[in-house]
Amino acid sequence: MLDAHGIERDDLRRLRQNRALAESVARQLRGEEIVPQPAVRLLKTLTITCEGNATAEELVVRGQYTLSNKLITNQRFPLQPHAPIPRTLELLLVDREWSWEDGLAILTDRHLDRPTPEDCFYTGIQHPDEQRAHAIVFPHEPVRGGYGGPVVLVLIGIVGDRRLHLGCTARRWDRHCVLAGVRKVA
Repeated sequence: MLDAHGIERDDLRRLRQNRALAESVARQLRGEEIVPQPAVRLLKTLTITCEGNATAEELVVRGQYTLSNKLITNQRFPLQPHAPIPRTLELLLVDREWSWEDGLAILTDRHLDRPTPEDCFYTGIQHPDEQRAHAIVFPHEPVRGGYGGPVVLVLIGIVGDRRLHLGCTARRWDRHCVLAGVRKVA
C-alpha cells in the first residue's frame, strides 16, 4: 500500500528504523544536495579498567609516553575518585576525512557513549601498542586548549614513539585516525 508521496508502507517502516537513511530521503524529497554518509567499520574492541585512584598527571606518567602535551594537567582534566570500572571501547575506522560533528553523529548512530579523558589515559597505559597502528581520537567533553579553543585527547604513535596530544575539535581527522566510542552498559 502506498502513502500520499507514493512510498510503500514497508519502506516507511524501514526508514523509521534507519535515521540516517530517513534523513537522506527527506533531503532528496526537499531537493537538497545529498552528502554521502561515511562508511564506518569496527576496527577493534578493547577492554580497559578505569581504576579511579589517580590524577591525570599521574596517569600521563604511567603511560610512559615519548612526548605528552604540557597542557594535560590535573586542572584541565580533573578526575574524580571511584571504584574500578571495566569499560569496553570500540575503535571505529571512518573511510574518509571526518569532523568533530561527524564523529559525534557516528557514535550516536552506533549507540555508543562518548569516552571520558580517563578512558584515554587508561587505553594508553593498558594498550600501549594500539596507538602505533592508528591515531586514536577520544571525543570526550572538550576542554580549553592553549589558544582557548576546544580540544580533546588523542593518542598518536609509530614504532618506538608514543605521544599523548590534544586535538582541536575544529580540525578534520583523516582516514588514518580512528574514533573511540564506549559501548553502553545495559
